Amino acid sequence: MSQLRLKPGNIKVSMEDDNVLVINGERKLEEEKEGANYVRTERWIGKFMKKFRLSRMQIL
Repeated sequence: MSQLRLKPGNIKVSMEDDNVLVINGERKLEEEKEGANYVRTERWIGKFMKKFRLSRMQIL
């Protein structure tokens, strides 16, 4: 399973409509290290957004 490894400047957390938590950002292609050997690498890159509807108990 791939770890996110997001940099703080590439992620934003906000609220919508007083009860929707919105997380969005972008994962960029990591630089390959010189001399590194890989058997296989599968990681997603690009923009993403996820919304979570929160109940009143979660907001308090």
